[in-house]
Amino acid sequence: MPAVGVVTAELTSSHAARLELQTPLTHVRLVPAEGGRVEAVVDRRTGRNLLAVYGDGGEREDWYAGSPGGWDEMFPNDDAWNGHPAHGRVWSQAFRVVKHEAGVAVLEAELSSPAVTIRRTYRVLDDPEPGLRIDTDLTAHAPSGPFLWSSHPMLAVEPGWRVSIDPSAFEVDQAMRGRFGPGEKDCRTDTADLGVPDRDLGWGEVLYLSGLDRAAVCSPSGAVGTRVSWDPTFFSQLWIVTVSGFDGFDLGFLFEPSTSRPFRLAEAVDRGTARSLEAGERIQFWSQVQSLDRPEEAQGAHSA
Repeated sequence: MPAVGVVTAELTSSHAARLELQTPLTHVRLVPAEGGRVEAVVDRRTGRNLLAVYGDGGEREDWYAGSPGGWDEMFPNDDAWNGHPAHGRVWSQAFRVVKHEAGVAVLEAELSSPAVTIRRTYRVLDDPEPGLRIDTDLTAHAPSGPFLWSSHPMLAVEPGWRVSIDPSAFEVDQAMRGRFGPGEKDCRTDTADLGVPDRDLGWGEVLYLSGLDRAAVCSPSGAVGTRVSWDPTFFSQLWIVTVSGFDGFDLGFLFEPSTSRPFRLAEAVDRGTARSLEAGERIQFWSQVQSLDRPEEAQGAHSA
């Protein structure tokens, strides 16, 4: 591994430079040119990347075409809306490096539509659990219009892993109901099966929860796992997204802290959950991903 805090010139087939951050317990790799995407958050105790990786990334017009996985952000929309492409504008925006030190990086970019400045501080976490926190500073230079913002970490999981979450009511998205039957809309986490399914089953599932600030997914033995937590004053919703043989992914699993529900922004506007900013308005929020691996048990237990 490269030295702590050094920008490496590591290139992939996409020729996008990677920014490396390291501390004693955590190794992070960022791709500033691809929306500041986080490509890896590695627990150095176990060598496990907490994020799912599906490819190298690189220039593409469609987020779903060759999506590399990792952790990016969705803003101002998810489904294509009002001239904005699917997955919004941030994922394809190049960010400039404002600051880079051991364990910390600051990236910044301006969007023209919506007219905003996005400043993101990536801070490696070592104690008590290895991981990464991202603090976002969003400033509007003109009225933003309706938007949603979702933090989008695609987690490395295996079939049979279990969701750990406070007992809560949840809503099943009727367009992506996955394992749930027609008409099954309002359910509870303490009675439903929310485990990670087998691969390539041919469905996608989106569940909506509120009133939470964290969720975890772990192997059946509990030897390895990942927790996602977030700022509940900004992210009032949690989307649990599971895909199995759907949208080009053999298996995908996400805890997505979001401002809104559902993921279709036009409907979020109708339901009154869309956000907006006035010219000059500024808002700050955070999300983080942490390892729950138990090094003494994790060797060979990624699927245990």
